[in-house]
Amino acid sequence: MNEWLARIKKDYHFRREEITSLLVCILFAAVIFSFKDWGEPFNLSTGFLHLTGVFLIALLAFFLHETAHKLIALKWGYKSEFKISWLGLTASLILAFVSGGKLAIILPGGLFLAHHIRYRLGEFRYGLNYKEMALVALIGPVINLLLAALFQWGLTFSPENYFLQKGFVLNLTLAICTVLPLPTLDGFSAFFGSRGFYLFSAILIIVTGLLLFTFSLLPAVLFAAVAGFLAWLFYFQKVEK
Repeated sequence: MNEWLARIKKDYHFRREEITSLLVCILFAAVIFSFKDWGEPFNLSTGFLHLTGVFLIALLAFFLHETAHKLIALKWGYKSEFKISWLGLTASLILAFVSGGKLAIILPGGLFLAHHIRYRLGEFRYGLNYKEMALVALIGPVINLLLAALFQWGLTFSPENYFLQKGFVLNLTLAICTVLPLPTLDGFSAFFGSRGFYLFSAILIIVTGLLLFTFSLLPAVLFAAVAGFLAWLFYFQKVEK
């Protein structure tokens, strides 16, 4: 733990290019998920308020998504960087325009993982371990799924709250979209890292997301807890060894 904390203190940071790319993704997400919320009839102040709120929600979602990547990567001696997907963002925006905001998805890009020479020294398989890469890649979607569960829990107290609704939908969509095995997305790195574990994790994330979407928080939590325990029992312990 002390070694991990020392690594975080020394090497946890976002490069300027990463910050720019993430801000672009956050802006795209804000536009896409607030596209149909400018009021009827059109109201500039209402639309700007919604856009700003969704921007802040997306900022939280993307920041925690990439922070999780970086922290787990450092634990195993890697450095993680975010790489934007202009094609995915453009396709997401076009779908939002064509559907009038009814089809809101986000394909932002994914992580680029490289081994940290100083931290991997003396490790078995000095280079990139693809199973560890799969775990690093999947932690981002899992964090967004947890955020979606928190927003959904908030909706049980205030079901009409616009920002809780958007926080739930945005994080759930981001978790499911980034776990897809498409080039540049997190799911692509996880798929080639370990196909069996990727399949298990993708099903876990998607099924849990669907359970959350039905506003059944308890079944979703129970399912995720049991499946997560099985994953730890059969896979995580093996990786740690």
